[in-house]
Amino acid sequence: MTRNDAPGDVTPTDTRQDAPGGITGQSTQPDKATSQPDDAARLRARIDGCLITEPDPALRLFLKSLLHSSHHYPAEMVRRQLEAYLQAGNPDDFLNRLAALHLDWVKQDVASDPDGNWLKHGNAGDRTLMLEAIREAFEQEARPVLRCYLAKLARRTLTDPVYARERLDDYTSKRDDDTWQWLAEVAVAGSPEAAFQWRLQAARRQTTDADLHDYLDKLEQEARANLPEAVSKLEAFTKPVTPVQGAPAA
Repeated sequence: MTRNDAPGDVTPTDTRQDAPGGITGQSTQPDKATSQPDDAARLRARIDGCLITEPDPALRLFLKSLLHSSHHYPAEMVRRQLEAYLQAGNPDDFLNRLAALHLDWVKQDVASDPDGNWLKHGNAGDRTLMLEAIREAFEQEARPVLRCYLAKLARRTLTDPVYARERLDDYTSKRDDDTWQWLAEVAVAGSPEAAFQWRLQAARRQTTDADLHDYLDKLEQEARANLPEAVSKLEAFTKPVTPVQGAPAA
């Protein structure tokens, strides 16, 4: 898989490029200096409390990532992501809320930089056209994880609409490709291990069969030793079976 084939470095809050408060220091969000130490300490205490009570391994990975971000980014930015987690009714609802939050940050950052002074490539016109294209794709996208991917791609557009255009073209042409989907999920989750957990927990929620749950437990154990093989088996497990045309009815 080459860089041109991959969904791109649309990563979670661990990286500065897609930090929750804007991809440059010139953001409408409060900068790090405005966060008081006690604010961050209270936030970390709340996140620690959530980690104690959260049973979902995928959401626990998010909380751990958020705890890491609380040491590097403004408390208000971390707080809003934590609120998205606390207000969500289920994991898909959480991803949709997180995506909406990223789009809100994009809107504020564009208002703060109307002339495109933060742009590394392209111009303000390119940025406007790209954001409109991404928003249109976002509104038509049903899968929460891909809505989150598009929202984070919108953040990348703030400095590089040319690169974002390439990534959006990939989304348009490869959205149904299994490999591309996996890489997009990794980009959203932050790591292959986290993306695997998101898929695994979704599969668990979709079945009540004890034997199937046992199989998924074994896949989770296998992933610790051979993640690519476990990912492949989980993909086969979750892929719907296509009926053979012309087959006799049961």
